[in-house]
Amino acid sequence: MTAPVNYNTVRQRVCDNLLKRLQAISMLNGYSQDYNYIGEWKKGGLWQDEAPAIVFQDPKDDIKSFNRDKTDWVLHITISIFTKGDSTLTDLRNYITDIYNCVGRDPLMDGLITEMEPTGDSMQNEQDDTVYGDIDIYFDIFYSTKSWDLTKLV
Repeated sequence: MTAPVNYNTVRQRVCDNLLKRLQAISMLNGYSQDYNYIGEWKKGGLWQDEAPAIVFQDPKDDIKSFNRDKTDWVLHITISIFTKGDSTLTDLRNYITDIYNCVGRDPLMDGLITEMEPTGDSMQNEQDDTVYGDIDIYFDIFYSTKSWDLTKLV
């Protein structure tokens, strides 16, 4: 059986870069919180003992412009933070700041992308049998590839 091809697309490299950055978030590195889980596209939801957790997704990659030689892309990223227990609204706001600080340390990802823009965030703090918080932070990441070849930067 032949192994599947790994194309190492620019989109994959962007996601790898972002995951590596997010995994560096800890109190030891100057952030407000240590996180029990940091990953992408968590399948099956989170267990309560995994919170606080950071999960990022890249649900959509739009073509901004296209010609024979170059395609400009807008990758939409959602970074979600899930909390539990005694997290206050102040804590939730600090967690948002952690993400903005982390992502903003190298907004061009060492030249991998042409621009990154935050597009907003939202949060909620619920209380039923337990208290939990849910934060979503949105970014648009701009990059260019050779047309028809998603592995080549332009």
